[in-house]
Amino acid sequence: MKEKRFVNTTSISQHEIQLAENNEVPKEVQLLRTGKFSSFFYGEFEITQKVLQTLKKNFDDKVTGGDLMLDYSHNAHDVAAAWIKDVILKNDDNELWLSVEWTPKGKQKVMDKEFRYLSAEYDEKYKDNESKKEYGHVLLGGGLTNRPFIKGMKPVTKLSEAKRMEKQIKELTEKNVALEDEKKLLSEQLISLTEENKKLSEKVENQAAEIKTLHDEKIMKEKVDFYNKLLSEKKVLPAQKEAILSLSIEQSKALFENAKEIDINTDEVGDGKANETKTFSVDDLNEAAMKLSEEEKISVKAATSRLLESDEYKHLGGE
Repeated sequence: MKEKRFVNTTSISQHEIQLAENNEVPKEVQLLRTGKFSSFFYGEFEITQKVLQTLKKNFDDKVTGGDLMLDYSHNAHDVAAAWIKDVILKNDDNELWLSVEWTPKGKQKVMDKEFRYLSAEYDEKYKDNESKKEYGHVLLGGGLTNRPFIKGMKPVTKLSEAKRMEKQIKELTEKNVALEDEKKLLSEQLISLTEENKKLSEKVENQAAEIKTLHDEKIMKEKVDFYNKLLSEKKVLPAQKEAILSLSIEQSKALFENAKEIDINTDEVGDGKANETKTFSVDDLNEAAMKLSEEEKISVKAATSRLLESDEYKHLGGE
């Protein structure tokens, strides 16, 4: 087995794919990888890291004595599709890549997708025809092809990659536009809801104020009705109206509900002397009840009842 020729796919990085989409072919292509293979012509064979390392070393040492090229379909006597500038080992020496300079025609054929794959040519027992020195595995070149032998690697050009990416970009752009429209709609709805919430808050506040006013009016009506009742029963005097209305309805009931009818004698004539006995009013009673409640630690109602039993305040209530 003096020489092996087999086809191998090439791969390009994401950056180089982007260049290809901008009408630029990749400057680096994958030619070989490690693995065990079987061929009708060559039988079982293996490409190891050592094989790839030897191919690179002999290329760097210019063992063949000339520049190597990529041709078309292994027609080594035809024009070049690209010139090999360097051999590069990648992925822990498990992949052999080429740095190439494409010819205008070769570049166009790749960009037009007339060729998608590479096939390597190397001699595993290369002997110099003049010195007869053996060098082992020596790279002879490669050819553009469309029927790869070694599978599992990416082609030089991806037939649908650009269209797929364009479709994805279009879909993402459309989704982004839809999201922007939805965002705008939600923003408008939020503004509307905020304004509606403000109006509802104002309405609640107005209703609360109205309820308070109605409540206060109801309480005042109850006080006035109770005062009028007391007045009709002659248990209070008109002069006591303001003082009675200043009390709560509960306080008024505690003071006057059981009060006796006031006996007003308009026929009595005074002797012209000042009455030295002070007549206590409802306000005096209320103030005294509050004070007694604090001093004795009893309720205001109990304090009021006790005061009404005294001589000073008994004229304001009944037994």
